[in-house]
Amino acid sequence: MRDSVDKQIIEQPVRKLIGHVAFSFVLLALLWRWWSEVLLHQLNAPVLKYAYVDPGYWLAFLMRLPQTLTSHFWLSLVFDLLLIISAIVALVGFKQRIAAALYTVCIALYVLCFNAYGMHHTHCLIGMLFIGVPFLASRDRTFTFLWNGLRYFTLWIYGSAFLWKLCRGVLWYPQQALADLMENNAAYLAYNPDSILAQFLWWCIDHPTLLTILFVFAILGEGLFIIGFFTKKFDWLLFALSILFHIATFLTMDVVFFELWMLSLTFLPWQTLYQRFLQKQE
Repeated sequence: MRDSVDKQIIEQPVRKLIGHVAFSFVLLALLWRWWSEVLLHQLNAPVLKYAYVDPGYWLAFLMRLPQTLTSHFWLSLVFDLLLIISAIVALVGFKQRIAAALYTVCIALYVLCFNAYGMHHTHCLIGMLFIGVPFLASRDRTFTFLWNGLRYFTLWIYGSAFLWKLCRGVLWYPQQALADLMENNAAYLAYNPDSILAQFLWWCIDHPTLLTILFVFAILGEGLFIIGFFTKKFDWLLFALSILFHIATFLTMDVVFFELWMLSLTFLPWQTLYQRFLQKQE
């Protein structure tokens, strides 16, 4: 039994490979946010804030952390550079634990500020927030435990989304898909009526029954992630579903959650991939 457990431990070489891929995703996400002009130094010292009913946000504002980080341009610029550099160093693998720790602290502060001043507590950033946590571990066994924990957390994200929609009766309301598509894409259709995507959206609007069927299949696809709590046999399928799901929601619902893709890395058989990589090298 002990030998069986040891074979499942993610050892250092495999761990470095995961780090290269995971922090590559992180760096791409940070570059995307820079291009979108939503890094802290690009927020232009915002004043309107939204703490909601979260005690953590209220405590942060009482400590003046978000105000301090966003009200001084050069300080926020240094912070953003520190965030990006920590991701790059972790990607390279040099002093990965220290770099991952610095990245985790920085991304937590960034998420806090972005959500507070963005006037909405976003869901997509949760992938960037937690992807660095397993790399804080010094022992391979601890890393494996945290990596598997992140897998279960990812399963909970999709599985709970399915249960939420099920309990809210979304599956039983045939106009839900059409209503969501039209509401989310109204501005895009108005300003880009001749684009290829707009033509596709109009086609979906003209075929509401087919759109509803696809919508139902997408929700049921989220429900399949519950299977992952009991077996890893279908992890390849869950990986593919997680990729397809966000492509579909982007094309039809204008919902961009691609940052969650980095959590889908927990579904991949990294030891097998590493062995195949070594075989190709030989």
